[in-house]
Amino acid sequence: FFVSAMAATCGARRCAARSFMAPPWAAREARRAYCPRSLPRFYVEQSDVVAGSSVHIDGEEAKHAIKVLRLKALDSIEVCDGRGGVARCTIRSAGATTSSGRRERRGFRVTAEVESRRLEPWTGIRWKLCVAGGSVKGARGDWLVEKATELGAHSFQPLLTDRSARMGSRGGSEGGSGREERWKRLAVSASKQCLRPHFLDIEPAITLDDLLLDRDGLGITLAAHQSGDPLLPLLMEHRPRLLSPAERGCLIVGPEGDFSDRELELLRRQDGVSVVGLGDLRLRVETAALSLLSGARLSEGLAAA
Repeated sequence: FFVSAMAATCGARRCAARSFMAPPWAAREARRAYCPRSLPRFYVEQSDVVAGSSVHIDGEEAKHAIKVLRLKALDSIEVCDGRGGVARCTIRSAGATTSSGRRERRGFRVTAEVESRRLEPWTGIRWKLCVAGGSVKGARGDWLVEKATELGAHSFQPLLTDRSARMGSRGGSEGGSGREERWKRLAVSASKQCLRPHFLDIEPAITLDDLLLDRDGLGITLAAHQSGDPLLPLLMEHRPRLLSPAERGCLIVGPEGDFSDRELELLRRQDGVSVVGLGDLRLRVETAALSLLSGARLSEGLAAA
């Protein structure tokens, strides 16, 4: 009898404890309320994204939204046009589509209504990263473009030099080589990853001589070379310009084997161009480019501190 009474008492206590326990989903909802996540963001190539309009997401983006994120009607998302425009939208429909023709093809589409739109201006200096593109081959070039996007470069321009006078072109189309077209796609993908509202601008390849002809449009211009002055102290000399919201900048990195004597002399004679060093170690082209970009971006924060 005593054992039975104890068991009944313990059972009653467990039932009472269960009655006061929150349901399993309550803790998850509490975490979401305490640590709200940003809305899923999708990139579209529409220029008429305004309040009250409709936007359509197709292809792999739509498939990811439906199959992976499990988005459905009445869910909220963000849509970005890659030029600073970010819109909050409500999904009206999301599902599979079938195209008509000789062979039916199944796809996905998400249609959303724009609730509101804001414009996020570019903040900081518009750094153009000019790198001897012929020296950065295959996956190394892809990795450079991806990381330049994530580190906040405004634009990327392949550079043709005396020791790197060609750019690879595989299946190129009008307006750029095959590599440049691939870099544009990678820049869009990296923009999605880091949620930047402005796409990295991939510009056509240019020779060093032609680049320096537009000296006034380059802004703060830094060229990496092992014989140059230390980077950060030199950048601090430009502190007032680093704080200007309309300022531009150009970061120049040469090929493997560095600039030729002619090019180095050209850079040193050019007014407004500073030759900077990146330490005492020999760096790969892509490593030097990202080191220079990181130092330039860091200097903006130091100037504002």
